[in-house]
Amino acid sequence: MDYFQKTEQKQDSAIQMQIQADKLDYNKETQEITASGNIASTKNDATITSGKVVAKPEEKKVEQSPHAEAIQLVMTTQMDEIRKIDGNDWLFDVKARGWEAKRLFYPGLIDSTHTFQVTYRIDGQLAQSWMVDTRKKTVEIEKAKTAGGK
Repeated sequence: MDYFQKTEQKQDSAIQMQIQADKLDYNKETQEITASGNIASTKNDATITSGKVVAKPEEKKVEQSPHAEAIQLVMTTQMDEIRKIDGNDWLFDVKARGWEAKRLFYPGLIDSTHTFQVTYRIDGQLAQSWMVDTRKKTVEIEKAKTAGGK
C-alpha cells in the first residue's frame, strides 16, 4: 500500500493532507491525486470519486496593512490636491517623494484603530498631511499648504 503525505505552500494558501491507497499518482499542476484500490484520506474536504482525490487549496485573502489602506485612501481621493502641491515639475524633477502613515496615539479609551495621520513629503520637506479614518473612508486636510508651497 502506498502512503502519501503532501504539504503545498503558496503565497497565501496551503494544502495539507495524507492519503493511503494501493497506488497513488500526484499532478503538481492541477493538485490532483489519482488513487486506486483501497483509499483513505485525512483531508476533510477532499472528494473521493472513482479512485480520484481532488484537493483544492483554501483561498486566504491577504489582509491589507491599515497604514497602506490610509495612504491609498489619500492617493485616490486627493489626486487633484496632490497635483497642486507637487507643482508642474513632477515629470522631470529628481526630488524624492515619501509617504508616511501613523496613528497619533495608541488605541485605548479613544478608539484610534482606524485613525491615521498621512504625511506627504517632497525632498524631505513636509508638503501636506491629512487625517484619515479608514472605517468611515474620510480624508481631511490637516495642514493646508499653498500650491508649490513646499
